[in-house]
Amino acid sequence: MGEIVRESREQSQQGERGEKTWALTAGHLLLVWFFGSAVAPALGFAIVGAGWGGGMPAALITLLVGGPVAVAALAALGRLARGMVPLCATTGGLIGWAVTVFAGGTLGAIAGAAAWTTEEFGRGSAEVLIPLSGIPYALTAAFFVPGRAVRLTSAAALAGTLAFAAYTLHQARERDTLNELLAGDPLSREQRLLIDPPGDYEFEEDSGTLGPTDFRVHFTAGGGQGASPGFPYQVTERRDGDCPEDLPGRISCEDVGDGFTVVTQRHDDGDVWSYVHLRRGGLLLAARTAPGLGVPELRAALAAARPATDDELLRVLRE
Repeated sequence: MGEIVRESREQSQQGERGEKTWALTAGHLLLVWFFGSAVAPALGFAIVGAGWGGGMPAALITLLVGGPVAVAALAALGRLARGMVPLCATTGGLIGWAVTVFAGGTLGAIAGAAAWTTEEFGRGSAEVLIPLSGIPYALTAAFFVPGRAVRLTSAAALAGTLAFAAYTLHQARERDTLNELLAGDPLSREQRLLIDPPGDYEFEEDSGTLGPTDFRVHFTAGGGQGASPGFPYQVTERRDGDCPEDLPGRISCEDVGDGFTVVTQRHDDGDVWSYVHLRRGGLLLAARTAPGLGVPELRAALAAARPATDDELLRVLRE
């Protein structure tokens, strides 16, 4: 009976020690987070302000003076945690801990701020950025806290944060590239209509062009460009009649209803090409028939045309 009571008491004491350890760890990381949310942004603003007024030399001087001050402040926090962070028990270890946490946290905060202020999120306000800037410092400090659970949790959180930042920065760069490609395009986003590749056809990479009044894409057979000549597709703001007069050869047109017109082009060398045109919202959508792709298939594809996505526009326009 006495052994049972003793074991129960030991388990209770271990539980209390575990709860105390977690509480101390949380308090330590909370202090580091507060440092990252207060001291680090203040140093960043000071560097930017100095650079704005005095150029790069002033910004570097501010960094060289403010950086050691920030590391010293972190070292003071580390000294408080020397009982739970073994590395902080010695002077050399304490300095190494402070430098590592400052460097890792600063890099993470810069990457996170760059991602968070992009158009992808549009949440670059100071009241949001300042509290978030302390998270990378706390995550970096968590790596030095003994205990597998703490380290695994911080590693997972840090990996997620880095992946989030990398993805967002990639999306921002893609959007900037797309904006450059679409500069001067007269068509609005809703007017850049694209059809889903019919049958075995697919978008031909880098085949898109933007003209003064139109948007053109070429489709090719899925087996490769050599398997079929493919077919062209275009959206234009043409406001003339349904039967075009600017094509070479003999042209005949047939209104097949629902806004569709079948245009037949007979060349002098005997070749005959057929196009399907669709009037839609002041735009003219046009595609040419191809092997295995007749008028019914093109009518269905043109009727289902929808605004192109960013990824699709980048695929067909980027060289």
